[in-house]
Amino acid sequence: MEKINTNYNFYKQEYSSLRRHGLLVGACLLCNFLLQNVFVLLLRLFGLVNAYYGNASFQYAVSAVFVTAGCLGVPFFIMSCRKGSLSYRRALPFNFPEDKSKAFYLICAGFAFCLAFNYLAVYFNAFLNGVGVGTVENEVVESVSIGDTFLNFLCAAVVAPLIEEFVFRGVIMQPLRRFGNVFAVVASALLFGLSHGGPSNIVFAFLCGVALGFVVIASKSIWVGIAVHFLNNFYAVASYELYNAFPSLGTLPQLIMSAVIFALGVGAVAALLIRRELRLPRVNTTLSNGKRIRAFFINIPMLLVLAYLVVSMLTYIE
Repeated sequence: MEKINTNYNFYKQEYSSLRRHGLLVGACLLCNFLLQNVFVLLLRLFGLVNAYYGNASFQYAVSAVFVTAGCLGVPFFIMSCRKGSLSYRRALPFNFPEDKSKAFYLICAGFAFCLAFNYLAVYFNAFLNGVGVGTVENEVVESVSIGDTFLNFLCAAVVAPLIEEFVFRGVIMQPLRRFGNVFAVVASALLFGLSHGGPSNIVFAFLCGVALGFVVIASKSIWVGIAVHFLNNFYAVASYELYNAFPSLGTLPQLIMSAVIFALGVGAVAALLIRRELRLPRVNTTLSNGKRIRAFFINIPMLLVLAYLVVSMLTYIE
């Protein structure tokens, strides 16, 4: 009888802890979206809308500082410093990976998978267009100077990976690991994907989120996830800037680089398979899959977040 009561108390404790984490994550995401809308309102009030959509450097810098670092990073940093919660210093494995060769293989494999997911998202978008579902792309100002290009690289390949990995693979995912590594990876990837706009972007970001979560847990270091995220965004920006600067080259440089990256990725996956290091460690929990989903996602802040994200996604569909 005493053992049954102990198990039940442990179950209640786990459920309550996961529910509290879901509430806090939902509240931070709501704060993020609220701050983003306040940011848009301020642009309109100060007459900066035309400058934002007409000046590449201004758009890149403002988006990185206010949208990514301010609106997204600050609420989750405050959450990580909350008294009684898992502090960001303990929640985030900021140490460098002990096994450097394994980390290298994971970076190569993760980058190759993210690139493959990008092509998959392109085909998915083509499929949507083929069945009559048009999508709207975000307005991006083309770089017209070296300064614009530098800021594009800095914001997309440095600021975004640092802040987004801190939030999604750190503050959100790490506390979820006590309820199962697979659950932690998929749940954080789902929120990461839904935060990226249109249908094809959501598919791409979700799959990348799964890969990023895997490499962070497998390497025991968030720096590996940041490295993969950096390489993916750097490659995307480089391809975009190269095509705009030398349109006569077409997509040939991109195809050559993609082939090299895929080759490295295949070799890395083969090495990890030989070393038997492609499995995440199992975690024992009293909560079933349904209970974990209910505890983390079924609360008012999180439901409001999911509703907001679904509505936002619909605005990208014509």
